[in-house]
Amino acid sequence: PGWGHFKAEWAELFRGKATFLVLDSDAAGDRGINDIAVKFQQAGLPIPKHVLLPTGQDLNEYINDLIKD
Repeated sequence: PGWGHFKAEWAELFRGKATFLVLDSDAAGDRGINDIAVKFQQAGLPIPKHVLLPTGQDLNEYINDLIKD
């Protein structure tokens, strides 16, 4: 599911794990990063690291571009 479906109770599943957020590099992705970060903070967990994709790309496009090279 997209970030809008991320449930606050899921944050606990990441306790003790290195966590990275890789959302689309656009306004909606920025909102998602902030929303999920708040849920992690509220659970008493560190905010996940944010992997910034090139503007206008989603993770699938980025990986496909890497494979082509």
